[in-house]
Amino acid sequence: MSALGELLAAGRDRGVYSAAAWSVGDAAATRDRGWTGTRSWGGETLDGGELWDLASVTKPVVGLGVMALVDEGALRLTDT
Repeated sequence: MSALGELLAAGRDRGVYSAAAWSVGDAAATRDRGWTGTRSWGGETLDGGELWDLASVTKPVVGLGVMALVDEGALRLTDT
């Protein structure tokens, strides 16, 4: 297992989350990909074919984009 896989498996073992999946790469290739855990605590083991709800993952990405626009002066935090 990769270092990232070991880190995520350790988080699962500590009870931080029941499951995790990752994919790291660039335009040329996937560098690392995997999954660990169960669908829910005590549930079925992941098989890699699960669908993940990523809605909450987009919030920090949008926040970073907004703050970059603020930093460039294209947007103010007081704008509506």
